[in-house]
Amino acid sequence: MILALTTLLALALAPQDPRAGAEPNGDELVSVELLCDRVQIHPGEHFALAAKLTITPRWHIYWGENPGDTGTPTRTEIDAPKDFTIFAPRFPVPTRHTDPGPLFSFVYENEAVVIFDAVAPEKLEAGSKVHFELDASWLVCTTHCYEGQGQAALDVECAAAGEPALKNEKLFAGARAKLPRPLAQLHGLDSVLTQDSSKPGEVQLELRVAGATELSFMPADQRDPAFVSATATRDEKGPKLVLVYRWRTQPATEGKVGFPGILTVTTTDGPLPCWLDRTYSVKS
Repeated sequence: MILALTTLLALALAPQDPRAGAEPNGDELVSVELLCDRVQIHPGEHFALAAKLTITPRWHIYWGENPGDTGTPTRTEIDAPKDFTIFAPRFPVPTRHTDPGPLFSFVYENEAVVIFDAVAPEKLEAGSKVHFELDASWLVCTTHCYEGQGQAALDVECAAAGEPALKNEKLFAGARAKLPRPLAQLHGLDSVLTQDSSKPGEVQLELRVAGATELSFMPADQRDPAFVSATATRDEKGPKLVLVYRWRTQPATEGKVGFPGILTVTTTDGPLPCWLDRTYSVKS
């Protein structure tokens, strides 16, 4: 009898797999935390905040820039006091996930840390505290999907001008290492935009990188022109990647247009993901 009661108690106290038993709660499958990379914030200082999303094992959430063929973008928004500048969220490089059928999506498993670069106003009252609030929403999936949302808050002390006092250094260093690199760090990129008169409203962007052994692309969501395909081939010059975009609502007009996304260049040193932020001239 004692052994049976002990076994029942152990089962009751053991962590429960959210996929078993009751209907999973999307709010509980992902936990949210708001962090700062400073102990104190000084007037006019550049600093960073981070939305840390911890995901239940074997589940995943989606890239905030583009979920892919399935899913919903993860949204993270920070509310800050007046005169604080909070820049757009920077998401880590996601993993390409193959779904049933010819579908794919861009996902995060276990953890995703989203970085927000920020700037403090020139005037801050020393000793006061500044209050930040994070609001996040997601679609969390395994064999089934559930919508979820969460909030977090953070108070950071203000100080007079002085040397930055860093905090959460390991977490922020790890998060920044998972961001796509600036395109300026990529050497040997050659890109050519072509337009076929027989296909009005469609453009092709051919990409080559000296020394690359493989090229791949994760498009950011772009409504117009919309991403159509990325085809990787190889010839005597090495790997080539051709991106195809098509205007949804009207043919291309003259001007500059970009094709944002993550271009991953693999060399003998390993993969280097970069944010493709070049603009190109298009003609009507």
